[in-house]
Amino acid sequence: MPRGVVKAVSRSGPSSSLLAFNDLARIDRQIFVAYPYTLYKNERADYRKAFSEVEKALQVKFVYADDRLTGAHVLQKILDMIRSSEFGIYDITGWNPNVTLELGLALGVREPYFMLFNPTRDPQNSGVPADVGGIDRIQYTSFSDLTERVVNLVTQQLPIPKPGNAVDPLEQYRRNVINLFPDNTEQLSVQEIADELGIEVPLAQLVVRPLVGTRLDQHGVRRGTKYSKKALGPGRPPKTPKRRRKGT
Repeated sequence: MPRGVVKAVSRSGPSSSLLAFNDLARIDRQIFVAYPYTLYKNERADYRKAFSEVEKALQVKFVYADDRLTGAHVLQKILDMIRSSEFGIYDITGWNPNVTLELGLALGVREPYFMLFNPTRDPQNSGVPADVGGIDRIQYTSFSDLTERVVNLVTQQLPIPKPGNAVDPLEQYRRNVINLFPDNTEQLSVQEIADELGIEVPLAQLVVRPLVGTRLDQHGVRRGTKYSKKALGPGRPPKTPKRRRKGT
């Protein structure tokens, strides 16, 4: 067999199809994602939203095998997507056969991979298979938790521009957010926070979310939402002062 090809084998026996190691360029900030469609078939939009929020905020592109139609053999398409990505994320919850296959391809061609696992959605309560039990994995228990875990992974592997000399850019942004509020009477919208920090709104949303309830209070919902520094004790409810004009 020529070098640079992998024999594809079907359940009914050997196939004449060959998987070629095509000459592919690495696509900047593209990340391959494999997840168990059947496990989240009724929550697919919520699952994918966890990634889309990160995608907008951190300027990356998540690609999924079911989103791209090509004339190639399905395994060839998946292999090309894996090899053209910066790394892959494989959700092994429930040990889904398709995810297993895609993870196996990544391992076979020595592409970087990270595994996700949700112990609360393991249908057989089987846990992580022994073959990969000793490999680090990222555990999550909700979609919001998944978003935060993926944020941490992406910022470690594909860092965003750092403010100052921060080691963790998201943590530094969060410190800067707190400094925007001189006291608990000041209220800012996420757009105003983004403008003050000089970042995009989706990134500002990721920065603010874990601060709510611990360092910030939230007022209103959706488009009218405002944030203020969390009060340390009883006092007047915060009011929205007039914003200073920039340059004054």
